[in-house]
Amino acid sequence: MRDAIEKRFSVRGYTGESLDGEKIEKIKFLINKYNEQSGLDIQFVEDGSKAFDSARKTYGMFRNVRSVIVFKGKAELEHLDEKAGFYGEALLLDLVDMGLGTCWVGGTFDKESFSCPENERIVIVMTVGKYQKQNMKEKFILAQLHKKRKAWETRIDADTDIPDWVKEGIEAVVLAPSAVNSQKPHFNYKNGELSVNIPDDHSMTKVDLGIAKYHFTCTSGGSFAWGSNAVYTK
Repeated sequence: MRDAIEKRFSVRGYTGESLDGEKIEKIKFLINKYNEQSGLDIQFVEDGSKAFDSARKTYGMFRNVRSVIVFKGKAELEHLDEKAGFYGEALLLDLVDMGLGTCWVGGTFDKESFSCPENERIVIVMTVGKYQKQNMKEKFILAQLHKKRKAWETRIDADTDIPDWVKEGIEAVVLAPSAVNSQKPHFNYKNGELSVNIPDDHSMTKVDLGIAKYHFTCTSGGSFAWGSNAVYTK
């Protein structure tokens, strides 16, 4: 399993400092790479603090946010939300490897603070930066989330013994972030075929599906087709 998957946690308290030029250039390089692979229009905003200034929008959950990565793309792009999750999680884990704090943010920010062409749609954003030591409230929230993680065995239905590579992939998915910690992507291993599905009952559902698929494939190799009920090819 990739080290960054185990080290990752959602950072909500930042120092407010600017990132140094070398890190910004590396982030922009990675964004260009993932944009080319996905067809997305991911954007790095060096100072996106305005989107997190309103306590009414953020519910006081974030402190000293500065840099933000905006995940957007043409509205007609097939699987836009899922691709934002998949390639966004790839980028997030790269940022963790760089020693930076990150957090997916689906709704508790001011979307109007970011520019977006009329033919595009902002799916989600990610905060990134140097982070503060966790306060007691954040430590408590993190501990509660860990307690609520579903065991890997509950995330799959199978008609036979589950191979180690499937188990390892799902263990990585257990560590994946998801909207309101819902952990909804569910796997099926039947007749020797692996697939994953998710109920379409939340605005971030497809983002969560993309994130889960990335955690699985970067651990076990292979690839999933896009969409729910997608079949895995090893």
